[in-house]
Amino acid sequence: MAYVMAVHAEKRDQQGRYCSLGETELLSDTGTPSWFAFFAGVRNEHNLEPIAPMRELPDDVSEQVRLAYEGLAECGDIVAMSWLSIDELLGFDYDAPLRFQGSGPGPRLKADTYRALFGDQIFDEANQLKALGADRIVYWIH
Repeated sequence: MAYVMAVHAEKRDQQGRYCSLGETELLSDTGTPSWFAFFAGVRNEHNLEPIAPMRELPDDVSEQVRLAYEGLAECGDIVAMSWLSIDELLGFDYDAPLRFQGSGPGPRLKADTYRALFGDQIFDEANQLKALGADRIVYWIH
């Protein structure tokens, strides 16, 4: 099955409510199983521990993002969903040794750090989102 990761950026408005900056291609690298594993524990052939525990759709999610999510969820097409703050993405130690679930690394994993596995892509793209004013991303795999 081919999965796609949908990433929606949100920022807080002057009243503190989240508003959508729209769906973005940033942080949606859809061809890498390790990417899905890191963000959501999906296609996790290497037993990578995801960046954070999976979270539900935020109660304060913007209406635009809620509608996009509910449209797919009604069809049962969502495999996993969560959200992360931009600060969490930028604060993560990409030079740390990879962390694994259960029985440790799966076969043929040559990288020993997150930076070795992904390069600077996650960090660079999170910085681009921050420059656009994003406070968090809400994402799902379908």
